[in-house]
Amino acid sequence: MKPLSSTARKLLETAPAWMVEASAIAMRHYEMVGEATEVMIKDDNSPLTRADLEVDDLIVRLLSQQFDKVPVVTEERAASHAQSLSGAHSFWLIPLTGPGSSSASAVSLPSTLP
Repeated sequence: MKPLSSTARKLLETAPAWMVEASAIAMRHYEMVGEATEVMIKDDNSPLTRADLEVDDLIVRLLSQQFDKVPVVTEERAASHAQSLSGAHSFWLIPLTGPGSSSASAVSLPSTLP
C-alpha cells in the first residue's frame, strides 16, 4: 500500500476535532428545530438553513487555514464553483443531511494528495 502523504496525515489528525465542532453547531440548531428554524431557498430552489451555513463556514475556514493552497468547493458557496481547479488537488464539501435535520458535512478528497 502507498504511504499517506503529509497532507493526508495532517487532515486525518485534525479532522476529528473539526467534526466535534461541526457537530456542536449542528446539534445547537437541531435542538431549536421548530422554534427559530429559518429555511432559505437557494437560486436552484433547494433549501438552506443557518446550520448549513455555519457548518459550511467552519469547515471552509479550517480547511483554508490548514491547506491554504488547496481550493475548497462547497455546495453552499456558489462562487466556489467558478474558481479555477487547474491544480492537481481540491477539497469538495458535501452536505450529508437535508434541511430540518442536524446538518453534517463530508470532505471529499482526491485519491492523491500533495
